[in-house]
This record gives sequence, structure tokens and C-alpha cells, in this order.
Amino acid sequence: MKTVEDFKKLNDFLNKLQEDYIFYQLSKFRKESIMVEVAVPGQSWEIEFMEDGTVEIKNILATVNTMMKKS
Repeated sequence: MKTVEDFKKLNDFLNKLQEDYIFYQLSKFRKESIMVEVAVPGQSWEIEFMEDGTVEIKNILATVNTMMKKS
């Protein structure tokens, strides 16, 4: 995270998850990002906050369901 604003974006996001009682955990797989893994019944996401300020979002269940339909 390069700026206070980038940290605030991550912190605000985590605070909102807590306020809404949504389960999450923090992970670190790449040196340039912090991943927030979010799970609610029937849905799951990986949200990566990159050090350059960008945010990448991946819906895991949608990817798995698409792969299963193609098989």
C-alpha cells in the first residue's frame, strides 16, 4: 500500500464486512497484495488489494460452476 488512502480503502472495506457480520479472512499469497477472502452462504470471493492501489475481484463459485458445466 503506497498511501494512507489505499490503507483506508482496505480498512473501510473490512469495517463494512464486520458491520454486516460477513465472514472474511486475510491472506498473503503475492508480495504485492493483500487478499481478503469473503464467504457467505452460496457465494465466495477473493478480493486483492494491490500495492499500486488497484483492486482485483474473483468470484470463486461462479468460476467453479462454469468449469463444472463444461465438463
